[in-house]
Amino acid sequence: MIPKDAQNWLNGIIAARFTEDAKTVAERQWQKPKLAPKPQQPCDVGLFSNEANQLDLVEMLQEPTND
Repeated sequence: MIPKDAQNWLNGIIAARFTEDAKTVAERQWQKPKLAPKPQQPCDVGLFSNEANQLDLVEMLQEPTND
């Protein structure tokens, strides 16, 4: 039978070790780069294409005129 003081000391060491391990695992997950589930192709149509003009976006956000 382990004395109560020794058991409390041992429980403290075990709890501290597992808490640190969980913290380390969580930090590694948090710092891991975020990647898309599948590779994605760059957008090449619409306002985000290489051929898009900044004026397209400005015109889209303006009030329509009755010209």
